[in-house]
Amino acid sequence: MKAGDTIINTTSVTAHRSSPALIDYSYIKGAITTFTRSLATNLTEKASGKCRSTTAGLDATYRIKFR
Repeated sequence: MKAGDTIINTTSVTAHRSSPALIDYSYIKGAITTFTRSLATNLTEKASGKCRSTTAGLDATYRIKFR
């Protein structure tokens, strides 16, 4: 990674607010959020780049509505 580069991870609101129907999805998104925080701290200490995550809201898709 070069100085000034940025890593962007996509996570979900379910990483912060649990959903009984989405256990597998929630724990993966929680892991991505934690990984992003740890990586951002590491990159900041080395002053080599940035790591951010974007958190999308819950979308009422067909899969979620009828689960």
